[in-house]
Amino acid sequence: MKLNAKKRELKGKKVKTLREEGMVPAVIYGAKRDSEDLVLDLKEFHQVYIDAGENKLINLEIEKGKPALVLIKEVQKDFLRDQFLHVSFYEVDQNTKLTAQVPIELTGISMAVKNNIGFLVNPMDEVTLRCFPKDIPELIKISIDDLNEIGDSITLKDVELPENVEFLSTADLTTAIAYIAPPQKEIVEEEVVEEAEGEEGAEGEKGEEGEEGVEGEKKEGDEAGEGQEEEADKK
Repeated sequence: MKLNAKKRELKGKKVKTLREEGMVPAVIYGAKRDSEDLVLDLKEFHQVYIDAGENKLINLEIEKGKPALVLIKEVQKDFLRDQFLHVSFYEVDQNTKLTAQVPIELTGISMAVKNNIGFLVNPMDEVTLRCFPKDIPELIKISIDDLNEIGDSITLKDVELPENVEFLSTADLTTAIAYIAPPQKEIVEEEVVEEAEGEEGAEGEKGEEGEEGVEGEKKEGDEAGEGQEEEADKK
């Protein structure tokens, strides 16, 4: 995939002016390359970004400069205006492994979901992989066909990666990518029952203390009344 770029002089046009003219400011850097400011055509970059995303290699042709094999490392965007603000490219070395964020795609049918036994929770939408640039997969497909009961899950250790590709860290292989959770109705009902039981216990304690207090007041009143009657009889 190819993308054209031009060098951008720091003392040249202001960033706001470039954007108004349909251009996007950018920068390229790498382990063996000094940082360099660039400018891109907005429409051309937009199409490349749709096709390549952040895990496909791009041949960046720099006018009056050295071409580079790059990955889109970061994109700054104004989501309210749907406008690209800045792009960062990382020049890769074909002989050096790198890390890449690769999206996850769930495939198949979960019988737990189909039969309304539970619902699917998907806390991860991408994984961090380590490999050579040429081996970066476009996405990782994961089947949910075996998720048939509440509690069934798929973790990173269950995923079969392409050849020469590995997870960045093996410490989190028990992390769930997808699992079946109980219906929301059951969760809400359990919470309501627990709250009701707690309120009953609290009301029972208050009732006992209140009754004892009332009884105590009555007894003191009766003793006072009896004493006054005895004094009246003596007179």
